[in-house]
Amino acid sequence: MSASSGRHFFISYSRTDTTQKQNIIKQLRTRGINLWVDIENLVPGSPAWEREIERAIRDAAGIIVLLSPDSNNSEWVRREISFAEQNDKQIFPVLIRGDEDDSVPLRLSNHQWVDLRTNSDSGLDGLADALKDQLGITAVSNGIKVYAIQTAIPDTSLENQESVQEYVVSGETIPPKKAQALNKWFLPAGILIVISILALGSLWAGSQLISQISPSQSSFTATVFTTAMATTTPTAAAIKTQTPANTSLPPTATIPAPDRLSEYLSDVQVLYIDTFDDPLGSGWSVDAGTIENGVMELIGNENWSFSYWNGEFGENEGVVLDFNYSINSLSEIFMGYGIWETDEYKRFGAYIGGDQPKVDEYRGNEDHGGANLSGNLTLQPGTTYSLLIAILPNGEFLEAIWDPSNSSEALFYREKIDETWAGLTWTLWIGVNQNTIQFDNFHEIKFSSAK
Repeated sequence: MSASSGRHFFISYSRTDTTQKQNIIKQLRTRGINLWVDIENLVPGSPAWEREIERAIRDAAGIIVLLSPDSNNSEWVRREISFAEQNDKQIFPVLIRGDEDDSVPLRLSNHQWVDLRTNSDSGLDGLADALKDQLGITAVSNGIKVYAIQTAIPDTSLENQESVQEYVVSGETIPPKKAQALNKWFLPAGILIVISILALGSLWAGSQLISQISPSQSSFTATVFTTAMATTTPTAAAIKTQTPANTSLPPTATIPAPDRLSEYLSDVQVLYIDTFDDPLGSGWSVDAGTIENGVMELIGNENWSFSYWNGEFGENEGVVLDFNYSINSLSEIFMGYGIWETDEYKRFGAYIGGDQPKVDEYRGNEDHGGANLSGNLTLQPGTTYSLLIAILPNGEFLEAIWDPSNSSEALFYREKIDETWAGLTWTLWIGVNQNTIQFDNFHEIKFSSAK
């Protein structure tokens, strides 16, 4: 059983915390937590908005409240907490920024909360464990937690099951579940092994007999093989075939890398390509926008709308994608690590807007971006360009922008930051603040080195 297969958890947050919210959603989902997020399920401002919010809270296993100074001042967050309390829902406060005095509402002051302001990874692990405990999912450590829910009657809703009781016993008192199950399978397993050995012996004897029969006795050969296969369970040894030495196998199909990449990287391989022909947007979590007719269009707002790719990237990996932005558009495309506004947060990418893109770089709470990319390319709204972001070893990054229709024009930037940026796992984020930006031909790539 996984948490994603059970009931969902509702997330309550302030719109100004959208960046942190998106990152937390991604991290919890990778830990197997099923989440209900308003922006993913509803059209903001629609007549059904409030009614569906109430239904989502009523059906939830609990409510996660992202605490910040803005959420503490949010009327919607207060209403969602009140409705959750009225429906006896477990509340999981998560402090993401600010201090306790200005971020934690009085009504939640007696709750324990998860603090993601410093060590977000351990905080998210603890939060995921608490959410799984709420669903009655067994967690195994040095002691074994035994839940009554394991013996619940199938097809009985969680509301109608008996209350869950938890007992913690030492590992020596109760053997692990696998060990208990193994004992009762010793006899059947032994019988199965004996039968398999006898079957293999029969096949070997048959093959010896077949090898001694002349070609004119083919009908007998077929009878022996058919009988052996019909009276035994096939094993890997029984059904294995050999490819004749003179048979050539077709080469594995490969996706060609964009031509321009060879100027920056060596031995480029394309791992995945998305041409945005799937209207469901498999692999993408889109905050505001659409995927249709082979294009992903993202829409901005004053608080920045953030979307991300659900894959992860490490050293000697990166992305290439085509983009086309509207007049007066402002966007940012970057690799991000950690939770926004924490000391461990890191970001590297590009701001897209106007005719000159800028470096987008954050180290914790400090903005180190703003530098120009070098080169001879001037961007124009309505024109398609290609963007490369590559993660190099030892905390070094590379990005390039070029016009696919004019190979002589390009922009380039490369920076080695420091060793604290090395060996991390990164997520591709796209933020939009003004108007729209469109994307096509998304590539995941890997490479041996940078040139």
